[in-house]
Amino acid sequence: MAPMSISVKDVITFHKIDRAVYAKFVAHGMEHARARNAVALFMWLEQRHCIDIICQIVHIINPTMVLILIAEADALLHCLQQDDGQSCYTEIPTITSLSKNRVSILFFNINKDEIVRGVVSVLDGVGRFVFDDYMYELLQAYESEEAAARAGLSTVKPAVPPALAISYAPAVVVPSTENERSMVIAFSMELPIGRDEIWKFCTEKTGGVLKPDRLFLVPFPVSLHSSSASTHKSDQRKFQGRISNSKVFPEKIQVRNLFLLKFQILAMDKTDCSLNASGLVPSTKVKTVYVWDMDETLILLKSLLDGTFASSFHGGKDLKKSVEIGKKWENLILKVCDSLFFYEEIENFNEPYLDALSTYDDGKDLLNYDFENDSLSSPNDIANKRKLAYRHRAIADKYKKGLQNLLDEQLLNIWNDLYSLTDSFTDGWLSSAHELVRQVSGVISTGEDTACNNNRVSLIVTSGSLIPSLAKCLLYKLDDVISHDNIYSSWEVGKLQCFNWIRDRFDSPQTRFCAIGDGMEECNAAQSLNWPFVKVDFKPGNPNRFPGLNKGTLRSYISVMYETAESDDEEKKDG
Repeated sequence: MAPMSISVKDVITFHKIDRAVYAKFVAHGMEHARARNAVALFMWLEQRHCIDIICQIVHIINPTMVLILIAEADALLHCLQQDDGQSCYTEIPTITSLSKNRVSILFFNINKDEIVRGVVSVLDGVGRFVFDDYMYELLQAYESEEAAARAGLSTVKPAVPPALAISYAPAVVVPSTENERSMVIAFSMELPIGRDEIWKFCTEKTGGVLKPDRLFLVPFPVSLHSSSASTHKSDQRKFQGRISNSKVFPEKIQVRNLFLLKFQILAMDKTDCSLNASGLVPSTKVKTVYVWDMDETLILLKSLLDGTFASSFHGGKDLKKSVEIGKKWENLILKVCDSLFFYEEIENFNEPYLDALSTYDDGKDLLNYDFENDSLSSPNDIANKRKLAYRHRAIADKYKKGLQNLLDEQLLNIWNDLYSLTDSFTDGWLSSAHELVRQVSGVISTGEDTACNNNRVSLIVTSGSLIPSLAKCLLYKLDDVISHDNIYSSWEVGKLQCFNWIRDRFDSPQTRFCAIGDGMEECNAAQSLNWPFVKVDFKPGNPNRFPGLNKGTLRSYISVMYETAESDDEEKKDG
């Protein structure tokens, strides 16, 4: 008798409880990839050692307890990523208690290799579907239609979607042949060691399965990422595929290195890194990430509207003119939002960043797409999430084009005149803020071309909703120094969550962060992550305002927090 076939639908249905714990962790602020990895770890404990922690976590409703679990799970993941010989001594009392004292930090230190191998098998197996948002929502939609049919609310019995109906097959790792085994060793050109010493180290690491002619020595650093986004994604897919098929590392290399790669390669995002026998090695180049608030920091609007900016000059500024300028900006921002960014339709569907729904975007050509008649409603299902994702993609394309290619001549003149009027009224606040962002981000513009320094980047985290914030970036002429994918809205999730996303996106031993803003929320978020925070204040005489705030000031804040030289050589060279 042929074995019973198990469908993808069966797998996701069986693992709903695991998915529920993953959703609980994400809802309490854990980054998606970390939540996935933590749940995969708990799933393996149940499969391999019959230690069922998942069933207990799903019933915990105390938010404080969930946050404690998240912190302990993060500590375990960190422990599993330590180099050979390094033990982790973080206490995990809650997890130990839920396991009825069957696991402790000692258990994870002793069994690192087995645990990592097991977690990878979960991620490569059922995890491919359990943690796939699209597949899970496809199942929910099908079950809703099926329930309606059972209740007599529909006369048509729904068909199982093809993506769910296919048979589930566990991932198969194909052993590599001897000729396919190779290793790339990244090393410093100044490192006083020879090939023989490196070869001895490699043979010890690989158990002798690596042959001398398959050892490639490459001067450090070797970038895994292309400068272009499209090449970057292509290379990333190829690299991940090669890892999954064991074509890069020989079988006897410690599997924890693959775990490290699997867990970190997706989060590197334009960060230079290299490979050595222990996995990922960060570039020696320091990367500096500047996280800016927008309103009352890079731009002035609220203080113009309520007159506080003009009032701070004690009669030196025309209060009535300030309010008039602010109202003109309000009208122009709303006009751009409505005419270019579908704001009337999607005002109530705020997302924290434009790529938040990219999973639902099937890449459909939008050139002739009828946005006016696609009946977009609240994005609670796959169809409407896809329609909203289409709009976000269209907005991103318009952002990249720039307003100079989107507005008619009359509106262009109104916009440029208003910008000049505002910059003059605020003593150059807008232009000097733009110039500082350009300097610290290493952006060099030559005609129509813009070059960026990959070791320095600026992002915006604003408390305003996403679409008006994108419009503001365009109207205040920040789009040439801050790209659309580097703009975050904390409207619903809070600034700490956005800061955490940014940290996870760029974090490495060589990354430094600096937050700049005028409010307590971003100050508290920066302090919680041990980032330096520069408080901006528009009052006359304050050095941290525009004009006034400069690159040297930001460097000094960074040097104090990170205990580094005031500025690294590359930033000095770039001026």
